Amino acid sequence: MTTKPTTVQRAVLNTAEAQQFLGISKPTLFRLLRDGKLPHLRIGRLIKFRREDLDEYLRSAVTTEWKNTP
Repeated sequence: MTTKPTTVQRAVLNTAEAQQFLGISKPTLFRLLRDGKLPHLRIGRLIKFRREDLDEYLRSAVTTEWKNTP
């Protein structure tokens, strides 16, 4: 009898995983953090992200308007 490997999605992501999840660069991730736009957790010196918060951030960023950004 063989078992299929299961994929476990972690609820808490590190910075590299959050970058990949959002499809953004490291400098962009840290700019969003510094500007207070991206929810995160601090555990000592570690920065962690809840997947549900990242999903909500993406939902809130959806727009139908074209805006020029500086």
